[in-house]
Amino acid sequence: MNTYLSTSLDAGRWRRESGTPQVLRSVLEAVMPLRNPDFEARYDDVCTWLLELENETGVVLREVGLDAQSQPIVVAPFGRNEGYWTNSTEPLAWHAMVRVDRTVFEAAWQRFQSSSARR
Repeated sequence: MNTYLSTSLDAGRWRRESGTPQVLRSVLEAVMPLRNPDFEARYDDVCTWLLELENETGVVLREVGLDAQSQPIVVAPFGRNEGYWTNSTEPLAWHAMVRVDRTVFEAAWQRFQSSSARR
């Protein structure tokens, strides 16, 4: 059994606070492959994250990013997208997270898959 959490930690923060000028970031992104090529532009719009963690290790297995209308706009891992949390080595800030039921996570994951199939 896995653990499911929700957080409103700001995923877009790393882009705004990285200290790397936008021009340099654009050049680097042009020559280096993006870890989330389909979702990079959407991270600033994520308001809430739903995370699935492996109980034994605490490793994030899957993630769903929800927008201001609680619609899933990013998921990972998904296709060629490694993810924001699933690819992070940063420790999770547990104090800023709330447990959610597995069904909440799975419903959001399925909504994203259904909406991406229609595109």
